[in-house]
Amino acid sequence: MGGPEPRPSGDRAMNQMIETIQDRHQKILRAVNALSRAVVADAEGVYSLQLSGFLRHKLLPHMHREEHHLCDLVDGITEQNPGVAATMVIDHQLVESQVGSIGERLRTAALENAQDSERRGVHRELETLLAQLNAVFGLHLRREEQVYLMAFNHYARRGIGSEIRLRMQREHGDGKTDNLSTDAAAGGIS
Repeated sequence: MGGPEPRPSGDRAMNQMIETIQDRHQKILRAVNALSRAVVADAEGVYSLQLSGFLRHKLLPHMHREEHHLCDLVDGITEQNPGVAATMVIDHQLVESQVGSIGERLRTAALENAQDSERRGVHRELETLLAQLNAVFGLHLRREEQVYLMAFNHYARRGIGSEIRLRMQREHGDGKTDNLSTDAAAGGIS
C-alpha cells in the first residue's frame, strides 16, 4: 500500500542499471552455454529446436534492440574513442553470422536421410561453432558492459542520466522482470 518506490538518483540509479544489464547478460550467457552443452551431449537432437529458437527469437532480438536504443548514446560520448558503437555492431553481426551457421548445421543434423558419417562431421562442426559462439558472445558482453559503464558515467557527470536510464529501461525493463525467459528457454538445463 506504500505506493511506488522512490526513484533512485545519481550514481545509485546508474549502478542499478549496470547491475540489471550484467544480470541480464549473465542469464543470456548461461542459457546459451547450457543449451550449447545440451545440444553437444544430445545424440537425439532434442535440444536443437530449443537452442535454435532461443538464438533466433531471444538473443538476436535482444541485440537488435540494444543497437536501436543505445548505439547513438554510445556514439555521442566516444569522441576520444571513435568506432566503439561500430565495434559493438560488428560483434553483433559476427554473433548473427554464427547463429546462422549453427542453424544450418542443426538443420543438416536433423535430416533423416543424412548418413552417420555426415552426421558425425556436422556434429563436430556444430560443437566448434557453439564453442566459438560462447567465446565470442562472452567477450562481447564484457566489452559491452564496459562501454555501457563509460556511457553511464559520462551522462551522470553531465546531469543527464535520466535519458540513458530511460533508454536502458526500454531495452532491459525495470530489472524486476525478465522478458528473455532464459530460464524457461534453457528448460532447466544447468
